[in-house]
Amino acid sequence: KTVLLELNGKTLTNNAGSHTITVTLGSNLTVQDSVGGGLVDNVSHARAAILNNGTATLNGGKYDRSKENGQNSENAGGNSYYAIVNHGTMTINDGVTVAQNGHFSSMIENGYQNYNSGNASTGYVLGTNAANPSLTINGGSFRGAKCGVKQMKGKLKINGGSLKGEDGLTLAGNTKTSVRIAGGSLQGTHNGCTASGGKLTISGGSFAGEKSCGVAGFSGKYGTDIIISGGTFNGYDALAVQGDLNLTVTGGS
Repeated sequence: KTVLLELNGKTLTNNAGSHTITVTLGSNLTVQDSVGGGLVDNVSHARAAILNNGTATLNGGKYDRSKENGQNSENAGGNSYYAIVNHGTMTINDGVTVAQNGHFSSMIENGYQNYNSGNASTGYVLGTNAANPSLTINGGSFRGAKCGVKQMKGKLKINGGSLKGEDGLTLAGNTKTSVRIAGGSLQGTHNGCTASGGKLTISGGSFAGEKSCGVAGFSGKYGTDIIISGGTFNGYDALAVQGDLNLTVTGGS
């Protein structure tokens, strides 16, 4: 199916135990909120406001988990999860707000925690979700949670928007992943961006870590490549790398 969803300032909340919106493989969803104030909420543990296995474009609305209770990295508090899970192709544009105020889960998961798990919640399953998830962020406001975006196996492009969490962006160390950042603001209580696996290419944008680094790089299981040709970096350290990784810096401030 191809669906245009006009939130019209209204609120959608999930039935118990379900994702609020699920986009199936082969389907195409566009969400807009012409009058403002529209909300897609999820109040259940381990469930998202949007689970995308197909193609989704978000042009407006707020996506939240209003009963999120994640206490810390070890304690989910009985109700925690991502506000958005992308296991397909997703584009997020200006006018979107994503919120998830816990400290256990990130706001957005792009890709798979365990690619070969055989479980569609955590890995790739033929006929259910995409082999290579892709997320493009052109704008929007992302506030709260452990990370703005938790990037697993897949592709991520950030051209704009404002991401703020304990880390603005985390590239997981147990996966091969590709991230390109050309703009936007990434801020973290710890790091603006943490990379411990895959390839991170930065040509623009602003990175700030309140307690640590603008960008922090670590050698991951599959290796880490960081290529910086532009951008602005601030923090206790503007840029810090540790371990056996490849770092190239040709520009930036």
